[in-house]
Amino acid sequence: MSVRARARGPWLGPTLRGGFDVVVAIVVTAPLAWRLGDGLPLGREPVATVPLFNLWSLEWTARRLPHGLAGWWDAPIFWPARGAYANSELQPLTGAAFWLFRVATGPATAYGIVLIAALALDGWAMRRLARRLGAPIGIALACGALVQTLPFVLGELGVLQLVMLWPVLLTVERLLAWAEQPTSWAAVGIGLAFSASFLTCGYHALLLAVAAPLPACLLIRSSWRHEWRVRLGGALIAGAVPAGVCAWFLVGQQGRLDGLRWTAETIGSGSASWADLGPGGRRWAGWGLALLGGAGLVVGRRRREVQFLGGLVVIAGGLALGTRLSVFGWRPYRSLVEHVDALARLRSPFRAVAVAQWSLVALSAVSLSAAWQRRRAVGGVLVCGALVSSVWGRPLGSGSIVALPERQPGWSEWLSDHPGGPIAMLPMAPGRGVRDFELTTEWMVQALEHGHPLVNGYSGFFPEGNGELRAALNEFPDTAVIERLTGLGVRYVVADAAWWTSTRDREARANDVTVVSAGPDGVLLDLIG
Repeated sequence: MSVRARARGPWLGPTLRGGFDVVVAIVVTAPLAWRLGDGLPLGREPVATVPLFNLWSLEWTARRLPHGLAGWWDAPIFWPARGAYANSELQPLTGAAFWLFRVATGPATAYGIVLIAALALDGWAMRRLARRLGAPIGIALACGALVQTLPFVLGELGVLQLVMLWPVLLTVERLLAWAEQPTSWAAVGIGLAFSASFLTCGYHALLLAVAAPLPACLLIRSSWRHEWRVRLGGALIAGAVPAGVCAWFLVGQQGRLDGLRWTAETIGSGSASWADLGPGGRRWAGWGLALLGGAGLVVGRRRREVQFLGGLVVIAGGLALGTRLSVFGWRPYRSLVEHVDALARLRSPFRAVAVAQWSLVALSAVSLSAAWQRRRAVGGVLVCGALVSSVWGRPLGSGSIVALPERQPGWSEWLSDHPGGPIAMLPMAPGRGVRDFELTTEWMVQALEHGHPLVNGYSGFFPEGNGELRAALNEFPDTAVIERLTGLGVRYVVADAAWWTSTRDREARANDVTVVSAGPDGVLLDLIG
């Protein structure tokens, strides 16, 4: 079936279709929708570190937006390091949406709404892509539900930016539209959708940018030679739009990350294995998607857009294997990392499975549509089977919902009334594991209220020497540690009440440290007195 011949379904209006996407998103994240404001959904995360960090990130962006993002890069963590915000996923577009919701609600409610909205947009974008591939509206809706219940999505509900599949889906949909008819609007759409991908999840944007070019060559037709000027102009537009929209963010981040790269060992541990991608593996798409996607590739094998999607599955699977993929001794991903700094900053290549999985959903639209056209009863059974297989045995739901840390404990209120100067929160994180930084991320959220920059911090990359600093500061109140802190400009220290023993209290007082306040929420210390 040609793209022009795709079925149109007048029996569901746009509002009802959008409502279907929202309902699926609410079901997938239940009970989040009726517990908005209670706290942050952890998804499959073992601790609240990543959701708390994402909340801090969105809050920081929301607070800088009214100031035109002035000072945005110099986030108040890792004092005295500069440009600390560049060390992690930027998410400015998500932060803007969070800001809009937060104006009318609280931070926890706004976070929950953004998560549900992201899933609903994923369904909407896949529905558009399925319609572009010729699917009837019912099957397109089913494919939207399939992408909202992808194994990758369900596994990453606690990592907000990784749920943002809708921009890459729109990028592909606009690319197929432009391949069919090279209008300027389609070219602009490619650029805008890809920009949105970078501004919501740089991981997805970069992995699509690496995976798509080679399969995209399959979209080229012999007729293009007669319209090469239009095609060239469209390609330039599609590239110029994200260059213009994202330049400030991209240049700002890359300039501040200059020289930072993950080690080969770290990238290797973040790469999938063949067993991970196979049946029963941690990154397995499931038999339903695998069979329906494979059938779509067979049924539509002569269609260029189907060949393109099949190529995406293969390339994305290879990318997910990362440095573990070896071709006669040559490791292609390692070669890419050596020449492309941006890839050297991707710690977890396995996340490319997201591209492979949503590509399988798009291919499923082709096979389900073919079954529907031949015999609607069979097509209906397959649709139902696909939907059942997408949730059968999978961990639906938002996971635990963890309350936000107290907004302003006693010591925070005191610090709010005594502005100026960085503070140290003790104990520092003992290691670099996610669990080690849960308390740190709580303090980061609270720091946005009292306004003091922190010596502590959590992000994708850590400033040079941060590990040694953390280890040293945990010896507080040793005299050398106090001198080191005051040398950094630190006057106040807040110690966790459980960590602040009577021995530490006596040693601090002996070193002329003043205890400003002490309570179950923490001990506030003045190093100068």
